[in-house]
Amino acid sequence: MTLRFSVVISSYNYGAFIEEAVDSVLAQRHAAAQLIVVDDGSSDGTLALLARRYGDDARVTVIAKDNGGQLSAFIAGVRAADGDIVCFLDADDRWEPDHLSRLAAAYADPAAFDAVHTNLRCFGNRDHLWHADTEDHDLGLTALQTWRFRSWHGSPSSALSMRRELAVRILDLPQEMIADWRVRADDVLIFGASLLAAHKAYLAAPSVGYRVHGHNHWMQRSYTAAQCLRYEYRLGRLIAHFVRAGGLTTETLRLTRREFETRSRPDAGTFRQYRQLAWSAPLPFGKRLELVVGMLRHYLKTRHTSKR
Repeated sequence: MTLRFSVVISSYNYGAFIEEAVDSVLAQRHAAAQLIVVDDGSSDGTLALLARRYGDDARVTVIAKDNGGQLSAFIAGVRAADGDIVCFLDADDRWEPDHLSRLAAAYADPAAFDAVHTNLRCFGNRDHLWHADTEDHDLGLTALQTWRFRSWHGSPSSALSMRRELAVRILDLPQEMIADWRVRADDVLIFGASLLAAHKAYLAAPSVGYRVHGHNHWMQRSYTAAQCLRYEYRLGRLIAHFVRAGGLTTETLRLTRREFETRSRPDAGTFRQYRQLAWSAPLPFGKRLELVVGMLRHYLKTRHTSKR
């Protein structure tokens, strides 16, 4: 069965860049089934530009809404999506022509991934890769690690994709939480997917261009200590919400070894974190020791395999 991709482009006052974003989707070798552009109340003429350029193009659907922030735009786009996979793209970024082809191959893998993210190459005011990791790998499940250590397994919005059912579940949020994430809404997708036990994969090829310019909402800003602390508070509220939704409890720590063994290439830091999780499981000492020894065997086995 051929997978259908729905692409959601979120935009707020990015008329200077949005044509390049849209055109990069239309130029995909694996054509998207849907391209949904959500304009979040722009005041820079973006809607008029979209109407002139794409008004007669049946491949492009434009949703105009009042300004509510990035997360609200994601929600509007996903509600309109009917593809198997939803991909996100910020209006100031762009894709390489093989981006969807690479995603299609990953989702066709027998491992049946729920969410796949790719590497990015920054361009504009900077030129570098976002992730240093140069090998594809299966991230497995990351719910327990994310719950206890706030681990961030993903990429910025434009390199994120997931099965539509997962996106719908993640974005079923209380209204007050939607207002929390006017920017950095990719955190909602990343933490939500992890805490709802999505099976994730990473593709190392930088098939996404991340534009660094003077108006990036967070990359170009200096944050005060108070602003950083407020972010930590709202992240805590978000994680607590998904912990409840995912049914994670102290009893779930009994599954630490099984979660760790879904990882195809855990590094030393990941092993240390899972070892800590295992020691905090509500089990007798001998059972906790069994968890740790089993994880150590998996870690050493994957290290040996990766060096071949």
